[in-house]
Amino acid sequence: MDTLRLVLAIAGLIGGFFFTGKAIYHAFYVVTNVTGKYANLFGPLVLFMPNQFNAEGNRHRSALWPALLGVAVCWGAIFASGAISHD
Repeated sequence: MDTLRLVLAIAGLIGGFFFTGKAIYHAFYVVTNVTGKYANLFGPLVLFMPNQFNAEGNRHRSALWPALLGVAVCWGAIFASGAISHD
C-alpha cells in the first residue's frame, strides 16, 4: 500500500510540474493577447468572453482549461496519496 501511495505522490508531483508549466505558458499568451475594449472592466470574467481576444489569444485561452484541470487532478493525487496532509 505504501508503494502505491509513493507512486501516486511521485506521479502527482511530476504531472503537477508539467501542467503548472503548461498553464503558466498558456496564461502568459492569454494575458498578452487581450484586445477587447472592455477587458479591463470585466477583469477575471474576460476568460469566458472569446470576443475580447485575438485569434492567438483564443487559441491559448481554450488550451488553458485542460492545463488547469491537469493541475487540479495532480494536486488531488498528491493530497490523496497523503504526501501533504492537514494533520
